[in-house]
Amino acid sequence: MPRSFSDQEKVEIRARLIAKAIDSMERYGVRKSNVEWIAKATGISKGGFYLFYSAKEELLFDAFLSVQSNVRADLLSGLKKQSSGADEVRFFLEFLFLSFEKYPVLTVLARSEELAALMRGIDPRRQKAESRADDLFFQEIYSDWKRRQIVDGQKAARMAGLPGMALALTLEKELIGTRRFKDTKSLLINGLVRELTDDGS
Repeated sequence: MPRSFSDQEKVEIRARLIAKAIDSMERYGVRKSNVEWIAKATGISKGGFYLFYSAKEELLFDAFLSVQSNVRADLLSGLKKQSSGADEVRFFLEFLFLSFEKYPVLTVLARSEELAALMRGIDPRRQKAESRADDLFFQEIYSDWKRRQIVDGQKAARMAGLPGMALALTLEKELIGTRRFKDTKSLLINGLVRELTDDGS
């Protein structure tokens, strides 16, 4: 019988569970992550784990959302520090690539088999709600640029695929080669900044 926890202990344990779940996904992926390892790394029993989550997938999904929240906060914070519209677009594009390096779990979940393993345990309604929230987050950035005339309406409408483009290239980094990847990324970003803002400086 797992022991009960105080409210403060629950907050601390939940935070550790999230951190260890991220660690586990980065080490082993979704399919090979298991409750026993995460619980032990967190410092609780397997039975104690089920006081917080009914299934492994629920924890891993919460861990993914935690990372996603950090990514969004980092992006918005960085955009506010830029001095011009072109700088904002450049930072945005560079950040898309940087986020996959800073948060490797994102590239793990980009693999179709790993994402499918995670989503099998998540209510489809919750999946759709989070997907809509993600689309809305980026759409608000594009709409803000359109409103401030950083990019025109037609170009803003074509920007939805940029995060996926950055992910696809990042997943092929080894195939491209580290040096060529860096050069290719730079050429791509410079070209997109010019195309989207008519400002290559």
